[in-house]
Amino acid sequence: MSQKKVEQYKNEKKNRKEALRKARRASMIRRAIGTIVGLALVGWIAFSVIDNYQSNLPRQEVVVDYSALNEYLETLGVQED
Repeated sequence: MSQKKVEQYKNEKKNRKEALRKARRASMIRRAIGTIVGLALVGWIAFSVIDNYQSNLPRQEVVVDYSALNEYLETLGVQED
């Protein structure tokens, strides 16, 4: 081998642990980002499904009796006159 190749091999061997550490760190970061994106996607889909289901449920009608309020307002109007 030429001297240049020998020097390159020595440098690679000397920095091998650091290179492996960087590669592992990059792999972990990619996995973490992928996991976060996947969880966000699953959460968004679940929210959409639940929202769609609840919007299709029949709604109860509520009847409000305003007669007592109207009577009270009438008595206020009578007192002012």
